[in-house]
Amino acid sequence: AFKKKDRETRFDLSEAPLVRITLIKTGEESYTMYYTNHHILTDGWSMSIVIDELLQAYQVIFHGGVPEEIQEDRYRDYIDFIGKKDPFEEEDFWKNYMATLDSPTLLPFVSADHDRNKTAGETNLTSLVVGKELTDMIKGYAQEHGLTVNSITQGVWSLLLSKYTGSQDVIFGVTVSGRPPEMEFSDELVGLYINTLPLYGAIPEGPIVDWLIALQMGHTECREHQYTNLSIIQSLSGVKGDLFDSIMVFENFPEAEASEGGEQVLEVDDMETIDPTNYPLTIVVNLTEKLDIEFGYNSSLISEQTIEMIKGHFRTVLEQIINANVSEISEIDLLTAGERTELLDVFNGTDVDYALDVGFVGMFESRVSKSPDGIALSFEGETMSYGELDALSNRIAHYLVSKGVVPDSLVGICLDRSLWMIAGVVGILKSGGGYVPIKPDYPTDRIEYVLKEIGCKVVLTDMSTKGSLPEVPGMEV
Repeated sequence: AFKKKDRETRFDLSEAPLVRITLIKTGEESYTMYYTNHHILTDGWSMSIVIDELLQAYQVIFHGGVPEEIQEDRYRDYIDFIGKKDPFEEEDFWKNYMATLDSPTLLPFVSADHDRNKTAGETNLTSLVVGKELTDMIKGYAQEHGLTVNSITQGVWSLLLSKYTGSQDVIFGVTVSGRPPEMEFSDELVGLYINTLPLYGAIPEGPIVDWLIALQMGHTECREHQYTNLSIIQSLSGVKGDLFDSIMVFENFPEAEASEGGEQVLEVDDMETIDPTNYPLTIVVNLTEKLDIEFGYNSSLISEQTIEMIKGHFRTVLEQIINANVSEISEIDLLTAGERTELLDVFNGTDVDYALDVGFVGMFESRVSKSPDGIALSFEGETMSYGELDALSNRIAHYLVSKGVVPDSLVGICLDRSLWMIAGVVGILKSGGGYVPIKPDYPTDRIEYVLKEIGCKVVLTDMSTKGSLPEVPGMEV
């Protein structure tokens, strides 16, 4: 209850500090600490530095010492660094990068009625944890082909977005650290440095490895221009409104550690981070011994069932990418084993039990008695009920019998697709005969050969076709 209330308590940007720290005693020597801050203060990388400094300071104070004074971070230096960038060069890059983009990539699972990137709602979390064996295989695949695991997961999401939207061109957000390597000690600074950039690319035909390498090169090039504000990038595109509504974050924060040497007097475990975004779906990838892929989603826009489907597809595609037997993009299938069974065996289940001793005519007449007014046939706007089909086929059957059709004799039927063609088939079966379909547009010599071969006495046809049928001795048309 406290955590829920704390999350719902908003910060006032006009009042410092934009951080709340609460300790709740849970045991003789244990506490739960809630550290809540506005994102304008720090990013995830910064939090690792803060926790590390906390552990080290606690260790020193516990042993009676005084922590070293830490030099104040000057965020102004970062602002000055960005200010020295050539804005025209940055804009030219992003214009060229998105020159062929003509539409956004929006999740089809979210209703178009919603302002998807501004809709308030509860952020739910669920994770796909890849086992160590498969994680090692992914790492090995990445190392073998000069890829990063980040690029592989970006490739998986690109492919899924392409399948979901039906478009070869996809774009989604990727979060970059924003810490300039040119700035001294940039990886030790506390502040908000991250930025979200668009990752845009097409899903081509060809080898999987070549595609992933191209995707990685494109991302690397984007990172050289990672300091441009996303709103500016969006305005440079030819797309009105949001470019995307899903983002991917690859977390590689430094791990917090206590001071070297001596007994560790303060232990931290069960750390949980809740970092909601304004996007309906945020995918956070964390790589340690196991690959942990967390899906944070706005539960008022996306259902839990949809997220579970995405998780299954993500794992399936990931497994196929590193599978030595799959080398082409076109060979990748996103369906899980369960979905494949459902499609082929459940949705496509056509097995029907019926009495084998009744025959077609008996089953048809049973259906007529149950629903004489039900629609039996529908073709090009015309319909025929079971009762009408029964009556018409009865007349045809009586006529055929009067012309000498007996059980097991063959009757030719030369008609184009129509309600009458089906009525003719049913009438032939009711007469006891067997029907032989003959297409009216067959060559005349072929029709003549078929008619002579089956030795039929009667052929059912219509007036438009009757005159073009060949004459066969002993046969009535």
